Amino acid sequence: MSGLLGYMGYEFGRNALMAGTLVALLSAVVGFFVVLRRMAFVASGISHAALGGVAIGVLLHQSPVLWAIAFSIVVALLMAALGKRGVHEDTAMGVFFPASMAFGVVVVSFSRTWQSDLLSYLFGNILASRSTRNRRTPRASRWVRCGRS
Repeated sequence: MSGLLGYMGYEFGRNALMAGTLVALLSAVVGFFVVLRRMAFVASGISHAALGGVAIGVLLHQSPVLWAIAFSIVVALLMAALGKRGVHEDTAMGVFFPASMAFGVVVVSFSRTWQSDLLSYLFGNILASRSTRNRRTPRASRWVRCGRS
């Protein structure tokens, strides 16, 4: 326990604890509705499909985060289009999840400058959170709780 309390003496430790707590609370609210609608595999698959967008951003030397968002939206729209044609969401995700991950690996292999922290775009680093971002998280939480998602 003294190890955890020792980190609270540093600003990055306090920011990480605050960010983790806020994200856990927000995830509990959102996760309830994801499971209720039976879309847990879809949510997981779209987040992993972002690797294709990150790879495009790395290859083009542009913002990997923006490319990940755009690529995830495209995958979600393609899944919705398949859903309207009678394909179940889990089946569509079973196709797009490995295909987009494989696409990301292939695109990264074309990059001459390998970034060893490519997966950090997908998972992040909680110790790098700042207090300004921690102020935005409660706003996002209120936005989700009000049903504006």
